[in-house]
Parts: sequence; structure tokens; C-alpha cells
Amino acid sequence: MTDFVDKELRPRVDIVVCFHDDTAHAHGHVTVRGRDREGKTFNPRKSQLHEYREKFAACLRHRGIDAEATPRYARGVGMRDYATAMPRMEQRGEARVRHDMIRELRQDYD
Repeated sequence: MTDFVDKELRPRVDIVVCFHDDTAHAHGHVTVRGRDREGKTFNPRKSQLHEYREKFAACLRHRGIDAEATPRYARGVGMRDYATAMPRMEQRGEARVRHDMIRELRQDYD
């Protein structure tokens, strides 16, 4: 776990961290629950998200992991299509995310 996630996010919101190397470039995801521990919406602005990415990458570099906080457009990636991404992955047998699985994960941390 990175120092940034433990210090900045974990005390305020529920999170899941995933690192994977099944693509051309190893990368990580930090998924944050939409509400903080007081029930208020957790909705950081773009500038705050950029700062989070920079801090996260700096902590990884401090641990000897080559990391950059590049926005999608800098990598030549366009906007995501959330409406069809998961169903297409499920059709290919690549994803099996269901609401009951998410509820089960949340119960583990409540």
C-alpha cells in the first residue's frame, strides 16, 4: 500500500487498490467510494485529482517503482465508454463484476 493512499484517502473514504501488469504497461487503480465516512459526497475537482495522481506516483517512485501521473489525453487515450465497457468485457469472459460481489466486499470493511 502506498503512503499516499494510507495518509490522504483511507482515513476519509473506503477504497480498493489494484495493480496489474496484464497490459502493455503495468499500472494501478485506486477506486474510491462515492461518499466519505460522514455520508457526504466525495467528489474532488480535476485539479485535486491531478494532485492525487502526482502524489500517488511520487510515493511509488519513492519505493523504487517507475511511475508517472499522466492524464489519458497525454497517452493518446480518448474518453471512456462506460455504458458498454463492462458488458463487452463480460461477453469476452474477461470480467465478472456483479453487484452482489461489490456488496460482499463492502461488508468485509464495514
